[in-house]
Amino acid sequence: MTEAAASAARGVHTQPRRYRDEGRTVRVPLMPDHLTGLNEAVRDLYEAFASRSRRAAIEFDACDHCVSPQEARALARTPLQEISAEVLSTFMLDAISWTWGTPDDLWYYLPRILELVATGGLNSYDLWSLFPVMGQHWRDWPPEQQDAVSAYLSALCQATIKGYWHPGNLSVLEVLEAAGNLGLPADSYLRMWENDLGEPAALHLAWLIRSRPSPDAEWSREVDRWLSGPAPRSLLGQALATASTPEVATTLSVALATINPEDAERA
Repeated sequence: MTEAAASAARGVHTQPRRYRDEGRTVRVPLMPDHLTGLNEAVRDLYEAFASRSRRAAIEFDACDHCVSPQEARALARTPLQEISAEVLSTFMLDAISWTWGTPDDLWYYLPRILELVATGGLNSYDLWSLFPVMGQHWRDWPPEQQDAVSAYLSALCQATIKGYWHPGNLSVLEVLEAAGNLGLPADSYLRMWENDLGEPAALHLAWLIRSRPSPDAEWSREVDRWLSGPAPRSLLGQALATASTPEVATTLSVALATINPEDAERA
């Protein structure tokens, strides 16, 4: 079998897409085929944000006590799609606190940051303040950049509920919270469940019920209202009828009883 055939069998694209970055043509690595929507959303982010430039002085703006010279050089000189998660994690926290650049410097790096979220390189700890700060700025961005971010979050949520394991290190609740921090309605994300009768989606729904957020923000109130409605009961009931293992059946039964207290009382 040729390498191209082997890659195809593994579900890996062999022709990465190219985009322009600071006058150079670079290649964006692709994800497996079962994450096609998320893969496309990441590539669209790179294209939408290609008009942004990296500020050359960013290498010299870092606090000497917080950032090593090696990290500063890596951020300033490494091609965007090759910057490591470790460097970007440090930079995110420092840019948001104005100790290494500013939040406006951060948006050039956003496609790479969100790519690393999609592939599991960054987790909720790395991102704890990113989306709240984005929420204060992103509606002033060009429409194509806003659209690319919205499409990415939708694709990330879709990819998460379709897999037994979410593709990155964010749970479905954290994806919903990120969208909520940007002021995006939760309804469109919740409706994804209503169009997905697969077992992975039901298991993510069971987890969401177990981790039900406090209704102290608009996005979490939307989630709370939806969980109190008929759709989750129907989805869990259908999945329970065809559960693949006893363990899955138990997980779904517990979730169903949680949103149907009368079932628990009869049990």
